[in-house]
Amino acid sequence: MAFLAIFAAPAHSQTTPDYDRMKNMSREERIKAHQERIEKIIKETRERQQKEAEEQKAKKAEESKEPATANPTPLTGLPTQGQKPGTALPTGPVQPIAAQPDQGKKGPPPPQAAPPPQAARSSSRALLYMKPFDTVVNTGEVFTTEIIADSRDGSVDHLALRLDYPPSLLNPLAIDVSPLASLVDEDVQYDTNPAEGFVAISAPLTGPTKMNSQVLAIVYWEALQPTETAEIRFGFGEKPDTALLLSGKSVLGTEGGSSDGVIHSNVIIRSLRNKPIAQKAGNKGLLVASSRLTPPTSGLELALSTEKRSARAGEKFSVEVDLRNPDLLPFNHLMLYLQFDPNVLEVVDTDRGNWSRDGINILDAFAHEDFPFDFHKQNMADNKSGEIIYDVARELDPVRATGPVARITFRALKTSPRTDIVLVRNQPGISPTSDIQYLQQSVLKDRPSEAAPLDGLAMQILPKNAATAGANSQDGNETNSNGFEEENDSPSEPRGIVLQAGTIRRNR
Repeated sequence: MAFLAIFAAPAHSQTTPDYDRMKNMSREERIKAHQERIEKIIKETRERQQKEAEEQKAKKAEESKEPATANPTPLTGLPTQGQKPGTALPTGPVQPIAAQPDQGKKGPPPPQAAPPPQAARSSSRALLYMKPFDTVVNTGEVFTTEIIADSRDGSVDHLALRLDYPPSLLNPLAIDVSPLASLVDEDVQYDTNPAEGFVAISAPLTGPTKMNSQVLAIVYWEALQPTETAEIRFGFGEKPDTALLLSGKSVLGTEGGSSDGVIHSNVIIRSLRNKPIAQKAGNKGLLVASSRLTPPTSGLELALSTEKRSARAGEKFSVEVDLRNPDLLPFNHLMLYLQFDPNVLEVVDTDRGNWSRDGINILDAFAHEDFPFDFHKQNMADNKSGEIIYDVARELDPVRATGPVARITFRALKTSPRTDIVLVRNQPGISPTSDIQYLQQSVLKDRPSEAAPLDGLAMQILPKNAATAGANSQDGNETNSNGFEEENDSPSEPRGIVLQAGTIRRNR
């Protein structure tokens, strides 16, 4: 019998032998039933192991009692089959005798072929399961599922998880892999396919690791529509796959099948009208909306502002990104993409109180109260390429706010008569870009149809001992509506940057 074979049924079969009875149970009764089933399986496993050990011991004792038989001496000088008595023996090697059975007696039955070996059930094999086993939620509600591993008496040095789910019923919002932080050296790899309905993670561990009910990840789900059962299953047989490995060999389930070592999860979704639900946005992120609202007309703007238009070499100065929303229209996704000349400027890491603190960041802590984003995809400045990417969203309720949303601190590296800081709107469908969205639709006012700057600042970097200009330029140049100083250059073509269809590329 395969270990946990009751859970290895095909995807179309019922998850328990008595599904109708389980469906009518309360949540507490179902959880208790699952726990009793696991305890029963473990008990059966131990009893079988004990029985197999006793049978093996008895077999060895029986073999030790049998007397050793001497090897028979081969017979020589006997006539071979078909040879007449009195004729000379054939020369060469002794010929074998083909024994003829007595026609009046039946010979012994031919030996039966040994049955193929069965996969051993072992309590030392690893388990994967989800907690809770059963969940009851309302339409539109968010709930979590913990992915837990138990290596029993063994160890694991590599894990791969694939969770299959019905995409019409469930929407994965996020995967928290922080429980793995102390177990891995490398980044956790992940994959998701909303069309096929699976999420997957994979990670090599720092070494062989024993897991005692170790939480591997926490998945945040949203219930999309009512159903009596929506099953979340560990996926097998396709890439990516589910596996717990030690030195490249599976230690999950039985030796004959890893799928015998997993316990799936069921979700019952109850109807609740007019509940906000999340809108799925492919592999690029999550956008949240309400089924009762329609997207507003485009009326929001993004702009850059600073108190200075010139700075001395070695000096720091700040640039704010302003989100202008005077009518307080709703939105739930903000993307910023800025470019600057890394030979002249560098971004100074400012992350005190930030949501994201990895790498070099721009500051958003001061704006948390007005812009309470709860999905933080990216906050990154690259001083080698001269790029800033910022991507945040609101998963539950839309944001209705106006004002500065982020602050960038620059340091001037060397003198320059002019250097540009540009807020870039890329060609539609190309990332990174600058945009404000609601219900996956842009609500940005006067958004260009191709790659172009939305706004920009032209800074003058002076020698260290020179005086600097304030908000109004003091070098004789006027400032246009886009924030660029009027010189011989067109403000739509800032120095050092070439805008091309589909890409943004910097001149070197």
